[in-house]
Amino acid sequence: MNIAECIDSAKNSLDRAKRKLEPDQGCNRVPSSLSDALARAMEAWLLAHGHETDYCHRVNDYMTFTGHAPEELTSGFRRCWAESSTLEFLLLGDSTTDAATFPSLEEWTVRADNCILECEKVVEAIIQDLHAQNENPS
Repeated sequence: MNIAECIDSAKNSLDRAKRKLEPDQGCNRVPSSLSDALARAMEAWLLAHGHETDYCHRVNDYMTFTGHAPEELTSGFRRCWAESSTLEFLLLGDSTTDAATFPSLEEWTVRADNCILECEKVVEAIIQDLHAQNENPS
């Protein structure tokens, strides 16, 4: 993907997360849609700054991004990345976790909605950084 396609994909993934949060739309897809949005925004930033990317091995992109992007981008990114993973666990759990420790679906939905809002801010900050770079190339 090129930079513009990555940005479009990030925005589409955020829209998908919002839709999936609506009743009977498959809220279990919200965390993956959020991580997809973050990954595509990260990929756009990396490409714009001359780094190679590998969507199938996001951890490599994550390490490159968090090692090279400004702190004002990476701090929010890290929080959102972690929260999207936490949301998935809180919704789906695993075979070793007591279901009584999980939030209700209503509580989870509020938390997911807040994460969507934060992810939108992070994606927008990355897009603004890309625009600023285009206006002031080094």
